[in-house]
Amino acid sequence: VEIPSEYLGDSETSLLYEQYLSLIDRFKTVHKEREIGKKIVENAVELATDLQAMAKEKEVCNKRRI
Repeated sequence: VEIPSEYLGDSETSLLYEQYLSLIDRFKTVHKEREIGKKIVENAVELATDLQAMAKEKEVCNKRRI
């Protein structure tokens, strides 16, 4: 949201606009952190799935040896 400069001359409007800009920046930061966290969880799930598959393969290989 852009505020015309003539309205920003009002101290209350200017203060509210600065708070708005600060909140927008905070939102962007939190959103970026959330996306990073989401990717970390997805990677962890993928690794857990891979480990389960490898454990099953190991079990099959061990049974073949017997």
